[in-house]
Amino acid sequence: MGVVGIYIHGLKDKEGYISKKGNNPFDYFDYRGENLSSIVECYNPPGSNSKARYDWIKKHIAAAADEAVKIRNNYN
Repeated sequence: MGVVGIYIHGLKDKEGYISKKGNNPFDYFDYRGENLSSIVECYNPPGSNSKARYDWIKKHIAAAADEAVKIRNNYN
């Protein structure tokens, strides 16, 4: 199993507010003495609205998962 991250931000919440990009969640974990954020790719979907970001995720999620497997293979 590999690990991949995708920032989920720039989307409207139920009250219509646009969410901001948060910190990389992998900054808070270590793997064999290395910060996980230096190993795991965390993608930042481009786009100026929710639809564009969701479309990017839909289009690239399979490639991101494949990349996670390749990264994992470097750490076995």
